[in-house]
Amino acid sequence: MPIHAHQTLGASAAASASPAIKLNQYGVPFNVGFGIYTAGAGDATVHVEHCFDLEATAATVWFDHVDVSGAVTVSASSPIDGNYAYPVTHVRMELTAVSGTPTTHFIVLQTGV
Repeated sequence: MPIHAHQTLGASAAASASPAIKLNQYGVPFNVGFGIYTAGAGDATVHVEHCFDLEATAATVWFDHVDVSGAVTVSASSPIDGNYAYPVTHVRMELTAVSGTPTTHFIVLQTGV
């Protein structure tokens, strides 16, 4: 089943993570794309994480996406995107810092049958 999720985090959510988005790890092919951008004044420092647990809990170990890890800064004029070609069970965006008052958008799309 295809997945389309769009989450937002406000400036007051700095140093927090978006809710985990459950993916269909059994989809063939497993294709997931994501994009992050901000709206409003300022920019945000983010990274994207994934896990392999069937259910995301407080005990879940999160792994950084290889291309969107550490201190990646996004803004309205400088969005970022990435993808997953191999199965993971959940993804989320971690908002580590905010400059100004932007709203940060995290969009995830997964194909599937």
